[in-house]
Parts: sequence; C-alpha cells; structure tokens
Amino acid sequence: MKIKYKLVLIFILFTMIILIPFISILINKLESETLNYTITQSKTNSKIFSKSVLNILMMNGGDIYSSSVDIKDMTSMLEPLMEEGLVYADAILLSSDPEKNGIILASLKDESQPISLHYPMQKIGTEEIGKMMDVKNSYRELPLNEKFIEFISTGNLPGKEPFCIARLIISKPKALRQITALKLYLNITVIILLLIAIILAFVFGEYIARPIIVLTDGVKEIESGN
Repeated sequence: MKIKYKLVLIFILFTMIILIPFISILINKLESETLNYTITQSKTNSKIFSKSVLNILMMNGGDIYSSSVDIKDMTSMLEPLMEEGLVYADAILLSSDPEKNGIILASLKDESQPISLHYPMQKIGTEEIGKMMDVKNSYRELPLNEKFIEFISTGNLPGKEPFCIARLIISKPKALRQITALKLYLNITVIILLLIAIILAFVFGEYIARPIIVLTDGVKEIESGN
C-alpha cells in the first residue's frame, strides 16, 4: 500500500475513534436524562391527578354520575402532556361494592398514536386492580410492541382505604422522539464529517507523503550505490 493511502487510512480511523464514542456517550446521556425527567414529572402528575379525582368525588358526595362528568372535564386538561409522551390516562373508582369497584370514571386516549395497548371501556377487573395496587404511587414498565411506562397513584383520605386510582401511560419512544431525531441528525453529521476528513486526508496526505517518498527513494538509491 502506498504511503499516501496509509496516511489517509490512519487519518480516517483516528477521526472515527474520536467522533463515534463521543457521540454515542452524548446520546446515551441525553436519553437517560430525558427519561428520568419524564418519569419524575409523570409520577408527580399522577399524584396530582389522583388527588384531584378524590376531591371531585368528595365534593359530589360520592355520586358517580356527577363525579364522572366533572372528572372528564378535568382529565381533558392532561392533553398537553401528549406532547411529552402521554398516550392514555384514566380515573378508576375503588369501592367495597363489587358493582362499582373498578368503574372507569373518565379516560383520555391519544387517538393519533397507532399503539398496541388494550383499553378497557367501562370497568377494570379485580385482578388488574390488584396488580395496580401492587405498584401504587409508583410505576411499572409494560413491554409490548412499543415500550410503555404505567404510572399509578391512589387517592385516599388520611387513615382510610383508597377511593380511586389515577393512571397515566407514557410511551417511551414518544417521550424520546426528540432525542431520536437528534440521533439521526448527529449520524448525518458524522457521515458528512467523515467525507470531509477523507477529502482532507487525500489533499494533505499528498503533501505529507511527498517528502517521505523522496526520502525513501533517496535511501534506496544510496543502498543501490548510486
């Protein structure tokens, strides 16, 4: 291999060794920070949601119909969170009466998202409520075709059993879509920089290689006795 091409190859490899790990670390850091922020905010939002649902139930004396109307109006205020990854939210009644336990008082769904979650229409089963209560005031991951995080918070008076559950479901890819777009732009930038590096390597490689070639040829001539 000619000296010029060796220098070009070394220059390209050096550029890749510097750029690729740096960009990879940067993207991973941004994804981690964005996801942590989303989790923190969603936990707070679910707690506020559950307290609001509880207050409405108390103000309406536990009347399901009146409470449902007010909670639906209140739930619509969560729509701006869809820009941050929210795909579903609902408020669920908890009651010792089996007929009322698990009734969905209100729900909100992002219709624009072709997601794979199955949404109950009117009532949550006892088994599913039990799973929710296992992670109340926290969250769990739902690994489906798309990765989702479900945030659950309960509303209850001090020393009393919970009266309701507030649930928010966040789509990870949707929450991280800005980072995904940034990753694409950075990859394009890396390709452009590599092309520039190749061009520069060929240009400067010629100048760097020329004196080396002259020196090498001189050594060969000396060795041959000329």
